[in-house]
Amino acid sequence: MSAGDTDAEPERDDDHVRGDAQHSPQRPELTARELAIVELLARGLSNAEIGEQLHLAEATVKAHLGRVMAKWQVRDRLQVVLTHLGRFEPRSPR
Repeated sequence: MSAGDTDAEPERDDDHVRGDAQHSPQRPELTARELAIVELLARGLSNAEIGEQLHLAEATVKAHLGRVMAKWQVRDRLQVVLTHLGRFEPRSPR
């Protein structure tokens, strides 16, 4: 590390950073807003905190998360985060 480097988070793309699952051919693409919400969720923020960060109503955050869950065919917030991180692959419906 050079003198100006820290152990802080690595630099991020200005637009967004995609999780491994976002690139997966099995996962439908998320909108930029959905992805921003998923990234904040993965950092441990509540719906209210996500809304504050993105200047959205909490109900709007919930609606976006609902669309993500439907697109990715997952049932809860934990599965959204795990899918985003590439650590979960939902089972196909029987």
